[in-house]
Amino acid sequence: MRGLDISHWQHGLNVAALDVDFVIAKATGGNGYVDPDCVGFIEQARQSGKLWGFYHFAKDGYASQDGRAEADFFISKTSDWWGKGLPVLDLEDNGIADWAAYTKAFIDRCYEVKKVYPVIYTGLQGISRLKSTDVLQKCRVWFAGYPLGYINYWLPETTTPSRYYSIDSAANIIVWQFTSAIPYQGFNCDANIAYINRIDWQILVKGEGEAKEVKERTVWQYKANMTDAQLWKPEWNKDGSFVLVNKACGLALDVKSASTKSGTPVQAYPKNGTPAQSWKLQQVKGKYKPAEVAPFELVPAVSDKLRLDVKGGSLDDKTAVQVYRSNGTLAQRWLVIDNGAGYWTLVNAKSGKVLDVKDGGK
Repeated sequence: MRGLDISHWQHGLNVAALDVDFVIAKATGGNGYVDPDCVGFIEQARQSGKLWGFYHFAKDGYASQDGRAEADFFISKTSDWWGKGLPVLDLEDNGIADWAAYTKAFIDRCYEVKKVYPVIYTGLQGISRLKSTDVLQKCRVWFAGYPLGYINYWLPETTTPSRYYSIDSAANIIVWQFTSAIPYQGFNCDANIAYINRIDWQILVKGEGEAKEVKERTVWQYKANMTDAQLWKPEWNKDGSFVLVNKACGLALDVKSASTKSGTPVQAYPKNGTPAQSWKLQQVKGKYKPAEVAPFELVPAVSDKLRLDVKGGSLDDKTAVQVYRSNGTLAQRWLVIDNGAGYWTLVNAKSGKVLDVKDGGK
């Protein structure tokens, strides 16, 4: 999804007319600032059916160093929006003496009062400063980084920051701000790509405790049913590997915990740019008739000795998939069907069942 983040610097922007999926507006800053355009921006977003969020700019030039107090200020000015829009903590003010302590106090106070953890907006420096805490376990990350400078055009929605940055795997990135120079209605705007779908956005809005509760989905084999849960979009990396993103849930095919152990479950998980989500196709050698489709093995980047495998070689619906040491069996062979719209269907050569996300990916 595409979206903008905006503030009083875009005063007069017609949000309803924007051809984007979401907007996130500045609400407050420090322990005293309220953005005068936030209410209007959010109302336009709501009326036009866009997803929306609201953010607090940490410290924002004020003398405050108290994350808990700033959280109380933020909540007091935005109380009616919680459970309806996505709350965000914008963490970039270098005047904060202890980012870890400040951020932990802020997010824990938000959860204490509203039972929702805010998304954390930050860059590489912030991730580095937070990885020793439990903040990245509780909160999703909105990553800021401009590897191509202040470009004035949109990047493809399949582009991820991991193409340009080495990002700690602890950071669960759901949005990337890649420039601040997209022109709209005479303004230069911050442009963002979101890697979650509308359903997962709303889950985060409503609050489910720690982020881990809404992260992963079960992947199994299931009879072909033509649903989006059985469609996988390959997003290509420079080295020829790819990430498989499920159309229904927007999550990537992932080796759990990036393990190299044979028998490790495979799941659908938010894109994070790690080797756990990179795969390569290896065509199976053999003699096939012209009308036949040659099968492939899917090799995970975590280990070229493993293959995507149907557990136990089962023929049954709802059988889990895993990575398992290469053994040449049909349980590790997949027919890759290109549907012509940028998505693949993966059919197991033994069972004839399709790679599927449980419960339709919901």
